[in-house]
Amino acid sequence: MTRMIYHLIYGKALSSIVMLIASAVLLWFLAAFLAERYRKNKIWIWINRAAMLAALAAVVGVTICSRSETEAEMILMPFSSFVEARIQPEMYRSMLMNVFLFVPLGLAMPFALPQKWKHRALFTVLFACVLSVGIEYLQYRLSLGRCETDDVICNTFGAFLGTLSFQAWCRMKLWFSSRRG
Repeated sequence: MTRMIYHLIYGKALSSIVMLIASAVLLWFLAAFLAERYRKNKIWIWINRAAMLAALAAVVGVTICSRSETEAEMILMPFSSFVEARIQPEMYRSMLMNVFLFVPLGLAMPFALPQKWKHRALFTVLFACVLSVGIEYLQYRLSLGRCETDDVICNTFGAFLGTLSFQAWCRMKLWFSSRRG
């Protein structure tokens, strides 16, 4: 699975990856809009629950299960990857991949959570941050790679980007309901 992800995504141009993220956010919003319009909310919720579980499985698979043991290294200086990327531009791709990895979780989770929760997008972003911290801790403790603050920042930002479709959907619902009332 990890090899397939790397082959399909990691070899792409950075601009293609950015366009893929933007397209995913837009398409997820459109799907949510259509589900609302055609009163298929229950189906949409279950699709998002399945997508959320698949996203979590992919995150754990890519960050923990597919790694082999190496020397444990910890880099706690925020944004040190940007300094390193000036010397080694491939680091930009690595940071973008960390963003990309958490976008699906951000897309699906707010729609999958109970509707009575008011701050589903915020909960999703906070959950992604805590999950990312846990992953980085496990990578360090199990010697599965570098434990980096920048990975947590990029992962959390990816989840935030994913929640943009949910936030736009909420604004659209509010706008439509104000026009009807």
